[in-house]
Amino acid sequence: MRNAFLLLAIGTLALGCVKASNVVRERAANEFNCPKEQVEVKSLGAAAYRVDACGNSATYVCTNDSGNNEAQVLPCIRESAK
Repeated sequence: MRNAFLLLAIGTLALGCVKASNVVRERAANEFNCPKEQVEVKSLGAAAYRVDACGNSATYVCTNDSGNNEAQVLPCIRESAK
C-alpha cells in the first residue's frame, strides 16, 4: 500500500511540471499536421518560442503561474506564423 501511494504521489508531481517547450511542440504538431519528431522548438526567452514544423514557422508565447518556464504551464498562444 505504501508503494502504491508513493507511485501515485510521484506521478502527480511529474504531471504538474510540464515544460513549456513540450506544450509548444505538441500544439505546433497538431496545428501544422506535422509529426512531433519533425517539430523544432527554440526558446526566445520570456516564455516565447520559435517553431519550425514541416516547412511552417511560428512564434508561440506561453503563460504560467510563476514566471518560471519549467513551472506548470497554462495556454501557449501562437502569435505569428509563416
